[in-house]
Amino acid sequence: MKIRAIRLENVRRFTDPVEITGIGTGLNVLAAPNEQGKSTIFDALHAVFFKDAKSWDKDIRALAPRAGGEPRVEVEIERDGSCYRLAKQFQKASGKGDLRIWQGDHLYLQSDAAEAWLQSLIKSPKEGGPSGLLWVRQGLTNFADAKETLAARQDLMSSVAGEVDSITGGQRMDAIRRDVRQSLDRLVTSRGAKKGGALDQAMHEVATLAAREEELADKVRELRGQLDQRQDLRRALTDLQDPETQQSLEARLRQSQQELQAAEQYQEKLTVAEQALRTATLVLDNHNSALAGFLARRKDRAEAEQALSVAAQTLKQISEVLDPAHAEAEQAEQVLATAKAKTQALESRLAQMQRAARLEQAADQRRALQQTLKQARSVMQQVAALKAQMEHGPDKAAMERIETARDTLALAAQAQQLGAFALTVT
Repeated sequence: MKIRAIRLENVRRFTDPVEITGIGTGLNVLAAPNEQGKSTIFDALHAVFFKDAKSWDKDIRALAPRAGGEPRVEVEIERDGSCYRLAKQFQKASGKGDLRIWQGDHLYLQSDAAEAWLQSLIKSPKEGGPSGLLWVRQGLTNFADAKETLAARQDLMSSVAGEVDSITGGQRMDAIRRDVRQSLDRLVTSRGAKKGGALDQAMHEVATLAAREEELADKVRELRGQLDQRQDLRRALTDLQDPETQQSLEARLRQSQQELQAAEQYQEKLTVAEQALRTATLVLDNHNSALAGFLARRKDRAEAEQALSVAAQTLKQISEVLDPAHAEAEQAEQVLATAKAKTQALESRLAQMQRAARLEQAADQRRALQQTLKQARSVMQQVAALKAQMEHGPDKAAMERIETARDTLALAAQAQQLGAFALTVT
C-alpha cells in the first residue's frame, strides 16, 4: 500500500479544504515552518488508519477545529496496481461516523465492510507490518503495544548504527568525500548551479514541471469535483432505481397529486372568497367615503351656524354703534358746510385786505420815489450849473462842491434802485 494524496477538511487549523498531492514512490519530504500543520496531517493519517469512523474519543475530539465542525479526511492509496480513495467522516454523535472507499468511480465498500478491509491492510510488526521506527508520531509509535515493536526497532537501529560506523572511518570516508566533491563540482559552482549542468537542467525541468503540476492539479481538482458529483448522481440514481424506493416515490406522487387536487379546489374557493372580499372592500370604501363626506358637511354646517351666530351678534353690536355715528356724521357734515362757507368768506376778505395792503405799500413807495426823483433833478441842476462854472474855470471850492454833488448823485441813484416800485403778478 502506498499513499498518493491526502485531503483534509475541518481538521484543526484546516477548516477549509487543503490537499497534498504528488506523493511519489521513494523518499517524500514535507517541509514547512513550525506551527503550519505538519503534525496535524500525520495525526489525520493516524485517525484514518487506526481510528474507527464511529469513534469520538479524545484523539478525534482533538482534531476538531475550535470554530466547530466535524473532521473529514480523504486519502488516495495504491495497492496491487489499483487506486483507491478512502473518505472517513467523523461525527460528534457516537456511532454516526462513516467510511467509504471508491475504486475509480465505483463505490467499492462502505461502513463496517470498509473498516474491515482497511484493517486488513494494516499489519503489526509480528505479521510483517512497519516497525515503530518507520511510523513515528511526535516521538511516539502509532501502535498501542510498544513491546511488540521494541525488538524490531532495536534490530533496525543496530543495523543502521553498524552501517554508519563502517562508513565514517578510514579511507572509505575520504573516497566518499572525494566522490561527493567531484559530483558537486559537476553540479554547482560558488555562485550556484553550474550553467548547463545536470542540476541547472534539473532546476529548469523542476520549474517547468511545477507549472505543469499546478495546471494538472487544477484539472485534477476539477475532475475530482465532477467525479464526486457523478458518484453522487449515481448513488441517487441507484436509490431511485430501487423497487422499494420507486414504490415509495409513486405513493408519495399519488399523495402529492391528491394534495394538489385538494389544493386546487381550495384555491378556487379561495379565489371566489378573495373576489367577494374585494367587492365587499369596494362597497365598504364607498360607504366610508360617503360617511366621511356627510361628516365633513355636518361639521361645515355646524361651523357655518356658529359663524352666522357670531356674525349676527357682531352686526347687532355694529348697528348699536353705527346709528349714533350716523347722527354724529350728519351733524359733522352740517358743521363742515358752515365751516366751508365761513372759510370762503374769510378767504375773500383776506384777498381784499391783501390787495389793499399792496396798493398802500405801492403808494408809499411811489411817494418816496417822487421825492427821490425831485432831489435827483435838483442835483442834476446843480451839476449842470457846476459844469457851466467848470467851463469858466472852477476854483477849489467849486471842485469840492462837484465831488460832493457827484457822491450825492451816486447815493440818490442807489436809493432809487433800492426803493424802486416792483409789481409781481401770479
